[in-house]
Amino acid sequence: MTLTNIQVAGWNVLGGVAQRMNTGNTFFVYSGKGSDSADGSKETPFATLDKALSACTDSNDDRIYLMAGHAETITGAGGITIDKAGVSIIGLGRYDARPAFLMDGATTVTCLVTSANCSFENVVFRAGHANIVVWGTITAKGFGLYNCAFEENTGSENWLIGPSVGANDNDADGFEMIGCTWKGETAGSNVVVINTNQKDIRIVGNTITGDFSASTYAPIYSPDTEVQLNIRVSDNIIHNLHDANAAVGISIANTASTGFIVRNLIGHQDSAAETPILAGAAGLFVAENYCSGVLGTASCYLYPAVDT
Repeated sequence: MTLTNIQVAGWNVLGGVAQRMNTGNTFFVYSGKGSDSADGSKETPFATLDKALSACTDSNDDRIYLMAGHAETITGAGGITIDKAGVSIIGLGRYDARPAFLMDGATTVTCLVTSANCSFENVVFRAGHANIVVWGTITAKGFGLYNCAFEENTGSENWLIGPSVGANDNDADGFEMIGCTWKGETAGSNVVVINTNQKDIRIVGNTITGDFSASTYAPIYSPDTEVQLNIRVSDNIIHNLHDANAAVGISIANTASTGFIVRNLIGHQDSAAETPILAGAAGLFVAENYCSGVLGTASCYLYPAVDT
């Protein structure tokens, strides 16, 4: 596999993927020819993400490239543990050439993010076990998921929850999930849960399909006891296949929350007078969201209704 580096206007174009320059170390991972006894270069990559993470230096702006076609099976709690600050993990390749992780072994398999300002980009995660409790627990600031895909390996293998954000107030400030896809047919609870008071969260431009039939039902959810400051939930496309509970799309309901819930499209099965968006705060600007409970035969209604 040959990767060509080109520098254009301060950007690095590697294998057709444009990335900002970094000031730290750069490592490569490829299961096809890599070895964890190698040096992690393009020519002699590591075989596993864990080895690449162990080679990173804390707070050094290090970067890990997962080469096109890379594949790993992850097992155990903390099977992926991101514990070096400032590490960017970037997948090369597109569509079915994107790097993929099969999360398998037991319901406890998970990703843990415990250090600040890290990210995944252009990576596929597949659930390989039924009712995995959570894809990942985020307890560090500034974590990002960009253009990643979350899928079921088979129809009966699934996550109940995707990213679980925060264990203590403000420990996961700045979390971002942007441009990701979630494809789930098996019943689950949520895609994103914001557990505690946080600020500056962005959930933008994601495409979400799933049967969110377990409490708390809304794919994007924060308990109404928790305050989300300067949150932005926008431009998401959500199709909730479940049809018997109240909150079917987005629930950010604490009355002290601030930010924006705008331009989301929400499809639901309208048999229980569902509310597509729960947002009880005057500090939340909720506008230009479109929803429908009659999918395939009717256009959307505006939510909330037009201001008079």
